[in-house]
Amino acid sequence: MTTISTDGHPNTQAQSSRLRTWNEQAVTAAFLITSAIATVGWLYALAEGALVVVNWLFS
Repeated sequence: MTTISTDGHPNTQAQSSRLRTWNEQAVTAAFLITSAIATVGWLYALAEGALVVVNWLFS
């Protein structure tokens, strides 16, 4: 939908909406990537801890 604001610039609202959508997608992607990295880090730390415990039990 084409909108014309009172200052005569067309599509101002549509461009703003597209920019907002892009910003939301960027924030969501950043959150998901950060969460994935944190999850992998926790799994790595748990695996290292499990190996330390197993080595301690069998030493």
